[in-house]
Amino acid sequence: MKNRFIVSIIIILLFCFVFYYVQRTASMNIFNHNNVDAEELSFLLNEEKVNYQNFQDNLSNTNLDEVTINFDGIYPPKGSRLSLYSESIGQVIYLGQYQDSITVKVPEILFTKEEGLDVISFALYDTKSNDTYVLMQEKPYIFWKKGTVVNIHFLNEREYYNEDFALFVAYTVTLTNTKK
Repeated sequence: MKNRFIVSIIIILLFCFVFYYVQRTASMNIFNHNNVDAEELSFLLNEEKVNYQNFQDNLSNTNLDEVTINFDGIYPPKGSRLSLYSESIGQVIYLGQYQDSITVKVPEILFTKEEGLDVISFALYDTKSNDTYVLMQEKPYIFWKKGTVVNIHFLNEREYYNEDFALFVAYTVTLTNTKK
């Protein structure tokens, strides 16, 4: 009887581990994945850094607002670098270590330009394995609204909303008010 109990516990733990591993691995399936050599990865990261530095240099003359962005449903490799590119202003608005929650400084024009609509492209770089993960989607969401936190939920798989043109959604966006 005691052996059955131990075997049952081991099977349950094994099932939980497999479920956990599959979920973490599947979360990256919505990204385009590529393995590059170290020189190419260094080039890509340098390009991101230059773009981000240009964005930072241009911010000094504008009114800024801090926005918190929370990520859900994504489990990138540990130590990955994250780049967020705003299609609305054509700039990298964040470059740094991936975290479940980040704070970015953005120009106030984002809140009024196209009523806060934007499309954010994501790039994750795993410098240990030279893997790159890129996600660009065409569907805009309201990202920028004063007094809100941006919550980005990554889907388990791409959902096509226009199959004729292969347009898909890989993440959704909700806003949470910070003022109560």
